[in-house]
Amino acid sequence: VSYEKMFKKIKSGAKSAGTAAGLQASYQKAKSSKNFPHIEEVAQWVVVLNRVREQLKLKDRISDLSSRYGALVKDEDKAGTEFVNQSADAQNAGIGQLFKIFGDSHNEIAALRRTLSETITAAKDAWKALESSELKKCSSLEEKANRTLSDKNYYVSKNDKNALGPAEEAYATASTELVDAVKILDTQFTALYTEWMVKLAKAESTFLVAAAAIASAAADEASAVSV
Repeated sequence: VSYEKMFKKIKSGAKSAGTAAGLQASYQKAKSSKNFPHIEEVAQWVVVLNRVREQLKLKDRISDLSSRYGALVKDEDKAGTEFVNQSADAQNAGIGQLFKIFGDSHNEIAALRRTLSETITAAKDAWKALESSELKKCSSLEEKANRTLSDKNYYVSKNDKNALGPAEEAYATASTELVDAVKILDTQFTALYTEWMVKLAKAESTFLVAAAAIASAAADEASAVSV
């Protein structure tokens, strides 16, 4: 009797191991081919999730702008300061005035550009925060939904009716969690995108108008200098 029990235990363990291996292989195959045929309601929100992922990549372009503006602010400020410092040592008063006009105007423009750069950086950070929280959560739930779908399809292929019921229930739960999370993500991202696109447009407009006024005033002042 003990041998029979042992044999049944070994047989059951082997079957469980075989099922686990089959489930994993089925999932890896679907994952490598990106073949997760979700039901229509879920599939349409996976499309939304992928759209959000692509749009959130724009934060990298925002990040590039932030870095370049930050570097330009330093160079502009340094150049302006050096021209002002050299103005007192110029070969004549006229050249000294021109140096100071140029230096002062670029120091002023650098200060304005710094404000613009800070707004751009804030936009990048806001987008990154959404990516690190809600998008990360959705990605985790998508993986869970994909896995439960793969498991369900595996049991269908094996005609395992006993395991199919729980698998279908698991997929229904996981897919509902995914859809609900993506809806929240889409709403948050749309609001954030709208808010920061307006803020960036206004910040750039403010900078360009003010910088143009400074440059124009500097040009008029320099034109009046007698060398």
